[in-house]
Amino acid sequence: MLRFATKTDIANLMVTDKDELVAALKIIYDTPDDTCYRVVSGSEENGDIVFEEVSASNPVWKQKGFSSRAEIKDFIGDYSDENLNLAKTKKIQEHQNHIVQLMAAYNMKISKEKQFVIDALINQKMKDNAIEALKKEGKLTVDGKIPK
Repeated sequence: MLRFATKTDIANLMVTDKDELVAALKIIYDTPDDTCYRVVSGSEENGDIVFEEVSASNPVWKQKGFSSRAEIKDFIGDYSDENLNLAKTKKIQEHQNHIVQLMAAYNMKISKEKQFVIDALINQKMKDNAIEALKKEGKLTVDGKIPK
C-alpha cells in the first residue's frame, strides 16, 4: 500500500503505480471521519449514555493537507487514465516544441557559419582578382611584390 504524509508528497513521489495511488486516495476519501460523537450525559454504569454528533476538528483528509473531501475526489480524477494520457500528450508536445526550437537554433547557426564561409570565399576571390589585375597592369610582380 502506498503511504504518504501529505498531498505535497504525492506531487514529489515518483508514482509508478497510479492504481496504488488512486486506491490510497480512495481510502482517505471514503474514511467517514467528518463527524465524531461526544458524551453529553449519562454513564456506562447506568447504560443511559446520550451522545451528540459533532464536526470532527481534524479528519484524515485535513491531516493530509487537503482543503476538503472534494479536493481528494479532484485528485483522484487527475490520476484517471484519460487525464494521465492528456498530461503525457502535453509533455510530449512540449518536448517536440523544444526539439523544433533547438533544430531552428542549430540551423540558424549553420546558416550563419555557411554565410561566413561564403563571404570569406567571395572576399578571397575579390582579393585574388584584384591581385591578378595588378599583376597584369605591372603594378605587382609574379610573386605578389611591388616592383621597384
